[in-house]
Amino acid sequence: MNSRDIGEIRRRLNPDHRNPSVIRGYYVNGKGEGIAEFIQPVISLPETENQKYMGIFRKILSGTMGQNLMEADIPLEFIPESQDYQLLARLRESALMDGDAVQLFYAKVAEYISAMPEEGGEDEPKYLILLTHEAWDVPGFGADGSEDQSQSESVFPYMIAAVCPVKPLKPGLRYQPEDRNFCMQDADWVVGAPAFGFLYPAWEDHGANITRALFYTRDLRNAHEDLIVSLFGASLMPAARQEESFRTILTETLGESLDLDVLCAVGDKVQQMIEENKADRTAEPVKLTKEGIRTILTDCGVPAEKAEAFETRYEEDLGRPAKWPQSTSRRRNTR
Repeated sequence: MNSRDIGEIRRRLNPDHRNPSVIRGYYVNGKGEGIAEFIQPVISLPETENQKYMGIFRKILSGTMGQNLMEADIPLEFIPESQDYQLLARLRESALMDGDAVQLFYAKVAEYISAMPEEGGEDEPKYLILLTHEAWDVPGFGADGSEDQSQSESVFPYMIAAVCPVKPLKPGLRYQPEDRNFCMQDADWVVGAPAFGFLYPAWEDHGANITRALFYTRDLRNAHEDLIVSLFGASLMPAARQEESFRTILTETLGESLDLDVLCAVGDKVQQMIEENKADRTAEPVKLTKEGIRTILTDCGVPAEKAEAFETRYEEDLGRPAKWPQSTSRRRNTR
């Protein structure tokens, strides 16, 4: 997904429009044990609550591709008979009304939460697992190529999941408008910004890509890969780790051929691609295929056998095009 695709879905979550049909929630403690569960039609939500919920779901579509936002590609062999994939399909196609599927999803996420490292503090956080769904009636295009809201081209059912920590506020004096006075209130629990979540399926080229999900993480150091494998049968590598792996493979395969001039030349080539990519706000993050990198290496004077060794190692270790976000800065090794 590129920024244009993400922007289209974010606009669907405008609280004034009330496009999603339903919100479901499951409140659990740090051990993944259920505390409460609810289902709420969006149309009947009070305005302030609807704004808060839509803000949470919009946050799942915020950040930088390759950093906060990562694409989880579902292997094609995972789709036909996988119970995990069928769970996603049941949730999406039933508009979250398949109670058994919802309970299975809650159980997966709760199990993951129970295995997360415990945070310090007197009161351990609890978590709110949220789901929303919309069947978007996608407009068609007029003769001039612009969107025609009067014509429906297709329906795009999608769901968004968000997992939010729920943390306590300390007891204290708080203002009570009805009494026009400050009164003592006990500790209360408040839903925070989402720690992670996803959109499924991906919205690309004005249609659904059922082999891809868009995953969000607030903590760049934690991609929640165990959960992604559990839900999608997919793995991902954040951009920072891809870049680190890329440099390691360069060092180990090129050996003495990787001198300062070659390293700087490769960096300049990649940076040039990034700068060209930044000019187009709708472009996807820069993707470097093994063939493209091999061409860059040979253009920078690396012997053909060394470039071939890099290509082989790259395929073994990464196995997919490496992505760098548009915000990647230029760094030169001057040692």
